Amino acid sequence: MRRLALTLILMLSLPIFSHGQEFIEDRPIPKQNSFGVGLGIPYGGLGVNVNINLVSNLYFTAGMGTTVFAGVGYCAGARFFFTPAHQSFRPRASAFFGTTTIVEKKYPDGKTDDESYPGLVLGIGSQWMWGKTKSNGLDFDILYIAYNDYEAEDLRADGFIPVDKSSDFKISIGYRRAF
Repeated sequence: MRRLALTLILMLSLPIFSHGQEFIEDRPIPKQNSFGVGLGIPYGGLGVNVNINLVSNLYFTAGMGTTVFAGVGYCAGARFFFTPAHQSFRPRASAFFGTTTIVEKKYPDGKTDDESYPGLVLGIGSQWMWGKTKSNGLDFDILYIAYNDYEAEDLRADGFIPVDKSSDFKISIGYRRAF
């Protein structure tokens, strides 16, 4: 009786296993590359960014935008995602080189001027994509400026009065569209 019950249960569960396999094979493959619009260092300030898949989970990224106060901002680097593209929530680590700091310089006569400085940025963040093909989503990063060319002493030596720069930690947020 036990053998008959076990055989019956296995026979009834076989279609469930085959249906699950069919579902996995029919799932659309998400697009790997993406284009974004946002605010933060990866977007060159306020601008656009593109991620191009190089190899599995490793992307080249580049951004360009406006710093609003100090002209054009830029960024180039790499992002490594810890999960595959079919996952909705994808944590990642990033490294960038580009515009990192904007400083207001005060002239001795009272006039001011804004100047941007490039540097190296390291960060952690995530990308959350939604929809059947994971084509739309949001970006969020917490970034640390590991190095930049801003030196207050150099500005003082040139006769400027430097204004203290902001924190070395930054955030970025943006909208993504896969292609």
